[in-house]
Amino acid sequence: MAEPDDQSRQFKIIDMYIEEYRALRTEISDRVKNEFIIVGSNVTLTAVGVALLNVIHTHRVIVLFVIPLVSLIFGLLYLAQESSLAVAAQYLNKKVKPAVVSLLERKAGGGDSADASGIFGWEEFRAGKLYNVSQPWKALGGMSSFLGALPGLMVILISLGFVAFSPDFRDEFNGGEISLLIVDVAAYVLFGFSGCWLKDLYSGITS
Repeated sequence: MAEPDDQSRQFKIIDMYIEEYRALRTEISDRVKNEFIIVGSNVTLTAVGVALLNVIHTHRVIVLFVIPLVSLIFGLLYLAQESSLAVAAQYLNKKVKPAVVSLLERKAGGGDSADASGIFGWEEFRAGKLYNVSQPWKALGGMSSFLGALPGLMVILISLGFVAFSPDFRDEFNGGEISLLIVDVAAYVLFGFSGCWLKDLYSGITS
């Protein structure tokens, strides 16, 4: 049985961990809100860029080239939020939860009745449902990193469709659009590898 001073110290430590848990949960909530803002801003600016293509008569190929790159910058911002979410979830599940469980069980004196492993279980439960799944679903989850850059990716795909099937489109840009779109595609392919990194981060919450 713990001495009163030891119990008081344990309570203070538990309170500190709970405050840290609350702070990180608040940070996670704020970052999720930031993701909505990033995606919304990306969609808006991409729509403005596409509308601009319809009203300008010079330098259209430059605008076509820049739209996906601007969208990609938003994608990188989105990825930064997602990676921070994963790291925070890992910390909560692997550092904060075990420490609090250990202190609570020590305070209760051990035994089956002192099992506190079920507390702070949301991160592990969510990760188990979303990321500890079959490989195809894991790959799909990794592709979520593209969500932040999806508007620009759609512009690239539509532009490639015009290049393939619209002679007027090719004649207007005189082949310049192909070189610039290749640069855009290469940038997005490199960005796509971030999906593997993000998938590993989320898988690490419970591994």
